[in-house]
Amino acid sequence: MTDPAPTPEDAGPSPAYLDAETIAAELGVHIQTVQRYFREGLIPGRKIGKQWRTTRAAFDAWLTGGPVPGGRLEGTDSGITLEVKG
Repeated sequence: MTDPAPTPEDAGPSPAYLDAETIAAELGVHIQTVQRYFREGLIPGRKIGKQWRTTRAAFDAWLTGGPVPGGRLEGTDSGITLEVKG
């Protein structure tokens, strides 16, 4: 007998900070696409060392088109529509 598929509740809490790789997996796009979105200001975030990071709250707000915590960043009204797999 197989175990049922895990649900989002089974996964535990979401991390407070997301990197480009995690965002790419959630959006179903290539990591280089996400890095370009960060560079162009389409996704709110900061570069820490060599990695782009954003908060879960800012990413979720950007994804739903709501206000980004701490203010809206340039380029977030790009008109790009992304569909989240899942």
